[in-house]
Amino acid sequence: MLLVLLFHAKVPGFDGGFIGVDIFFVISGYVITQLILKENDTGKFAYFKFLARRFWRLSPALFAMLYASLFISLVLLFPGELEAFARSMVAGAFSISNFYFMNKDDYFGIAAEQVPLLHTWSLGVEWQFYF
Repeated sequence: MLLVLLFHAKVPGFDGGFIGVDIFFVISGYVITQLILKENDTGKFAYFKFLARRFWRLSPALFAMLYASLFISLVLLFPGELEAFARSMVAGAFSISNFYFMNKDDYFGIAAEQVPLLHTWSLGVEWQFYF
């Protein structure tokens, strides 16, 4: 996460901040897989319980961030920008923002810095992987 923050802060030498997201995916995938295997070995793994645990683990932070972003956006964005933000907010809330942003923005483009919820694509990928 620090790599991503340094990348967005434009600290020299940290122009590959997306690597932090990749590292997070690898570590998170390993930890979650180990938990699943352990529960499966003891006969306690239940798919829907797993999904519920992930939902209750991820959704509070997601919705807090969405609401905070909404209030800031209401103050800072122009009407056209606010409409695009609202669409990305709905996509983020339903964990499909990776599809929403797929053809809209270049993650590494200059305009990407002005897309407040672009980072929610990773939650979409995570949830789609679980399903």
